[in-house]
Amino acid sequence: MKINNPEAIYLLFLLIPLFISATLRYRSGSRQLLRLGGKWRKKKILDLYLVKFFFSTAMLALFIVAVTLSLMGIVWGQKPVHEEKKGIDVAFVLDISRSMLAEDLYPSRLDKAVDLVRTTIKNLKGSRFSITVFKGSAVVAVPLTEDIVSIESFLNNVNPSMLSSKGTNPEIGLIRAINSFPPGIGHNGAIILISDGDELEGNLMNGADLAASRNIPVFTIGAGNVEGIPIILPDGTVIKDLTGNTVISALDDMSLKKASERSGGEYFDLSSPSAAVNLLDSVRAINEFSDRKGIRFRNIEHYRFFIIMALIFIFLNFFIRGVKWKKDF
Repeated sequence: MKINNPEAIYLLFLLIPLFISATLRYRSGSRQLLRLGGKWRKKKILDLYLVKFFFSTAMLALFIVAVTLSLMGIVWGQKPVHEEKKGIDVAFVLDISRSMLAEDLYPSRLDKAVDLVRTTIKNLKGSRFSITVFKGSAVVAVPLTEDIVSIESFLNNVNPSMLSSKGTNPEIGLIRAINSFPPGIGHNGAIILISDGDELEGNLMNGADLAASRNIPVFTIGAGNVEGIPIILPDGTVIKDLTGNTVISALDDMSLKKASERSGGEYFDLSSPSAAVNLLDSVRAINEFSDRKGIRFRNIEHYRFFIIMALIFIFLNFFIRGVKWKKDF
């Protein structure tokens, strides 16, 4: 249960002057009836007057309570609602291998990639997003959602330690993202793969072919530069190979370009100042933001129920007050 306007509860303080006024009116009315009816009928008169006065006052009090509850905006329960939305479903596939810590992009390839994800989400209103991260293995870290708060919380903590596996396998990351879409998404979904192109395991083309077979374009983003740079970990350690030589990580954009071509997407260079703008233009062009049908759950507001009850109570109040006294009174 949820209350949208809790401050409306202060209206219940109106019950205090109501009860004070009712008490004074009862005493005054009792005295007047006794003068008119005589003391020999005192018990019958007061019994009847007390019953009528009690119930009429109770109905008026319940009227105030019902009006207050209707104004408080009490919500409980949910109901499914069919709706059509403008927007697309976007699955981000993010390389979080240690090579993405290279600083040939400021402040690092991974940080630059996360910034691109944020920019894309911010500018694709009404869309749903998911995030798959990969190294030697992959996991759908954020399932398809419109909850931007959850996505932002995840992006604030992205780092290579999220996965314990070694190596880099973009194929498995891409396949996981494809399978995270609802069945038959077709021309209303897109994948954005951000990586430095390092491919130690798998075959990215297999994932691209699967995306093409489901009509899901893959937009690939190359992170880094082709000259290469040593990888320095946050603690200052320089990564070396088994022979003790410093590992040089360079952008390999060939496989990324081929993957986007096979699936009907495009390739963009993350180091380009226009990468984000060009990516957004291309993603928006997908079927011109096709309609997306779906079901969402809407909270049920119950103010109508309380308004009806308030009308019933006020009607009963007037009815009870209008009932004629017995003829012998």
